[in-house]
Amino acid sequence: MLGPVLHGMFGTYRFILALAVAIGHLQIGLLPAFTGRHAGQMAVMGFYLLSGYLMDRQCRRLGTRAFCLDRFLRIYPLYLLILTAAWFCFYRSTLTWGEAAANLALLPMNYQDFFSFTKLIGPAFSLACEVHFYLLVPWLVGRPLAVIRGLYFASLLIHGIVPICSHERYWCYEGLPGTFFVFLTGMLISRGDLRFTLSLPLVLLAWFFYWKGMDATYSATLYSGIYGNVTYGAILGYVAVLALRRGSPQQAWDRFLGRLSYPLFISHMLVFDLGSVYLQLEKWQNILLAITVAGILAWLVEIPLARWRYALRQPGKLGT
Repeated sequence: MLGPVLHGMFGTYRFILALAVAIGHLQIGLLPAFTGRHAGQMAVMGFYLLSGYLMDRQCRRLGTRAFCLDRFLRIYPLYLLILTAAWFCFYRSTLTWGEAAANLALLPMNYQDFFSFTKLIGPAFSLACEVHFYLLVPWLVGRPLAVIRGLYFASLLIHGIVPICSHERYWCYEGLPGTFFVFLTGMLISRGDLRFTLSLPLVLLAWFFYWKGMDATYSATLYSGIYGNVTYGAILGYVAVLALRRGSPQQAWDRFLGRLSYPLFISHMLVFDLGSVYLQLEKWQNILLAITVAGILAWLVEIPLARWRYALRQPGKLGT
């Protein structure tokens, strides 16, 4: 039997990840042990791994049709609201119709490394990557462990050869092919394949230190930048999900922090731009403003939509 889709401290954990993304975009330093690391890039890997764990469980529980509708209501209404606000505040006179269509469609945001267009919401590329994964989840939940493991190793191979590829940022961090293994690790944890998932830190660290040693030969290696952040982020996310998955029943305050996570993630860069341009705020003031705005968005949009989503999950509301 699968346990609750949300339990333990996952709400708090998601809020911490969203806050780390915001901190990373303000270039606020981390603990000395992570000097030079980008908090946001590591946190994105944490989101991906947690998403793999939760979506596997949720799709099995809801069925394909209800799962897809639930994900649409979770992602798109608030995305559209922030997209409209960003356009109104900064892009009314400069955005082309093609760029507007690409932003509205969301999925093209994952291919910014190949095409030049204006992106209205900074973190949209990682949201688009996650939506690519959502589209595959109904197919993945019906596949045996052998298929999931094969896809996992194929993605790890792509991640491993990134330093000798062009468009390395896409293959290493922004796109699904080179980060798919992070989502799949979460799915494997959900299915109880824990012994196999121990390969994640081992293989990632092996690639990391191999390319670190080859840095003099391959100038395109990224071990000191994104490549290292993906490695650290995936391993930390792996440890976090293993630790939190057996947590206590979810508390109201944990659920509330979870409600803040997506509004904070999707709106913080717009808030930072407004705070810096019009209010001349300091970094910590921008953080406080972003959390406040996230709370307002959660109250006005996230919580009402969550009630609707949960009502649709009731037996008999939707077929599979």
